[in-house]
Amino acid sequence: MKKIYMVFMILSVVSILFACKSDEDETQEEVVFGEDPLEFSFYGHYDWMVSDPWAENEATKWIKENKLVTIEPIQSGGAAAQKLNTMIASKELPDVIHLNRGADVQRLAEAGQLVPLDEYIEKYPNIKKWVGEQTLNMLRSEDGHIYQIPNWYSQEPRGNAGWLVNKKIYKELGSPKLETYDDLYNYLKLVKENYPDVVPFEVGNGGQGIEMLYSGMADDHPRTFIGQRSYPVGDELKSIFVDPVFEETMLYANKLFREKLITQDAMTQTLDQVKEKINTGKVAVVLTATSADLGRVGNNSLQADDPDAGYDMIWPLHKEGVDKNKVWLDGFVTLGWNVNVITQNAKHPEAVFAYFDWVVGTEGQKVLFFGPKGLFWDETDENDAPM
Repeated sequence: MKKIYMVFMILSVVSILFACKSDEDETQEEVVFGEDPLEFSFYGHYDWMVSDPWAENEATKWIKENKLVTIEPIQSGGAAAQKLNTMIASKELPDVIHLNRGADVQRLAEAGQLVPLDEYIEKYPNIKKWVGEQTLNMLRSEDGHIYQIPNWYSQEPRGNAGWLVNKKIYKELGSPKLETYDDLYNYLKLVKENYPDVVPFEVGNGGQGIEMLYSGMADDHPRTFIGQRSYPVGDELKSIFVDPVFEETMLYANKLFREKLITQDAMTQTLDQVKEKINTGKVAVVLTATSADLGRVGNNSLQADDPDAGYDMIWPLHKEGVDKNKVWLDGFVTLGWNVNVITQNAKHPEAVFAYFDWVVGTEGQKVLFFGPKGLFWDETDENDAPM
């Protein structure tokens, strides 16, 4: 799966250098990656989003030092809509905006505030190759141009949701069978009895893991059904609230919650609070929409001090009798859920695009997801993936 996860720490992890003519000459020369410094501003258009300072983690520090890239984060301050309107009114848009597909993108495009990317997509190799022409064509605006770079996408039916198990706790408790929801209940009780300072079952911010339990209660029942508030019965859609599978899921989750086996502040905790628990090993089992990423960071954090610690990703758990090969933890769409756009305020839009193109390529992916060479890996396998 190829993806650009720019919750700024990751969006800020890239480099693109360019050669430019004098200030008097507005014609930009060929962009040459890695030769000249590049600086641009980045705004995440979400109330909840806080972009990390640049070069304060190993990946962005490496990029700044080796690729000469600096990104200036602009925060929403918890009022994204007002912030964007103010920037539009004052004609002080940032160079890059990270936001949902839809109305705001089209509003900016129709106002002539975004840079068309068609020419760059044809010129640079990675976005066209890894995002794919079919996905890119779905992002075309009514005027025929592409203004958006998908931020989290895939060409394969795989996601980042999943079940994580704290390896050390699991081993210390005898590595019991953990395949069904009955197994899970028994294991969580064991965790609670033996590790009073550990959250038995972490379900993420917004309680996403609670919804995802639905996928294991019956064959072919993805969490998507809950999101669309309906499930298919023959050639009809019925309300999710009359679905017996949904009812059974909520009763099971309620049982876990009442017995304090699930995070008690599941609906109010922040993502940072979830990360803190995972990174310090204070959870026994995890189920979230981003377990692949949370587990990777948490695993690296714990193993830095103890090689035997960390997390294993296991096969999705399910109700007894459910086919384990028909458990779909989350939906799948090639478009992902948000995009990055380059505004007309960007002094060197092609250089910024080249940055995104580098992110999508193998080097950018390795640095973003596994850190620079020498930190957690030294060699790559036959697929150029870090070992």
